[in-house]
Amino acid sequence: MADGPRALRAATATGLGPARLNEITTARVDQSLPHQLGPLLRELADRGVHVRTRYSDHEGNLVLVTSG
Repeated sequence: MADGPRALRAATATGLGPARLNEITTARVDQSLPHQLGPLLRELADRGVHVRTRYSDHEGNLVLVTSG
């Protein structure tokens, strides 16, 4: 992410508290179908990727904050 360091500096400069950069991964999922998250998380775990948090952008995209 080219703007990551600049965004980190701006967030830190606000004085609102500590900030850090994280890797993100996005995946397109059909939210009407159950049991899609488990296999995806298993594959990431098998590759040594730790998922810190996850959320949906409400347009069918799953956003994962990750560290490798």
